[in-house]
Amino acid sequence: MNLFIPSVLTWKERDFTLEQDTDYPRANQTRLTIASAPATPLVLKVRCPGWSSGAVTFDLNGQRLGVAGTPGSYEAIARVWKKGDVLTVTIPMAVRTEAMPDAPDKVAFLFGPAVLAGDLGPEPATATVPYAERQDANLREAPVAVPVLVRGDGPIASCVIRSTDGSLVFHTAGLGRPNDVTLRPFWESATIATTCTGTWSRKTDRAFRRCPAPHAVEDGTAPARAAARLPSKGSTPAGAGKPPVAAARAKA
Repeated sequence: MNLFIPSVLTWKERDFTLEQDTDYPRANQTRLTIASAPATPLVLKVRCPGWSSGAVTFDLNGQRLGVAGTPGSYEAIARVWKKGDVLTVTIPMAVRTEAMPDAPDKVAFLFGPAVLAGDLGPEPATATVPYAERQDANLREAPVAVPVLVRGDGPIASCVIRSTDGSLVFHTAGLGRPNDVTLRPFWESATIATTCTGTWSRKTDRAFRRCPAPHAVEDGTAPARAAARLPSKGSTPAGAGKPPVAAARAKA
């Protein structure tokens, strides 16, 4: 099993039917229910994502199995399955950072499989936001200021706190300068008109104080100004047909 999505697998040749129920990636579990199964052993291989923050665990009908999936591998569970068996897969998730290959002081935040973008607030309406006749209408607009992450040599992911409402909304705590920021899945930038950025500059406190204008956007880190609300008749969202970053308004 590769994908964690609500789905049904029907294998007619083996009289095997598997139903998957999950709220992944908002939740870190998926439930696999056997609706029908042959009377012979069958091996079920479950993907253990490489980004998992720990071993993937498996519970069968409420009892923990003596297997632990290694991140980046598949865990094989072989047994004679019975109708009504429920296999619960738990995938540990945590906020992590990934540095840019050519700029180690610039990082992106991720939670499980989700890239988190910084929500910098709504974009003021203009003649080309949220709708534009041309996809490149906003490319030469001036960028907006993006907060800088100020932290010592320690990890910064621990300063990103998830909201308690079950959504994939996060907030930095004492990390952003001149202000902390809200983070949400990057895919949401395609359905809201807001200013967003996916990468952040990380500095020590001393380096931040040396900046002549520490609140300014640095070259190459200009945020994407998404204008991706559904278009009205006869109009085209800025960047239609392109990925959110490429289609967004950024420093030319």
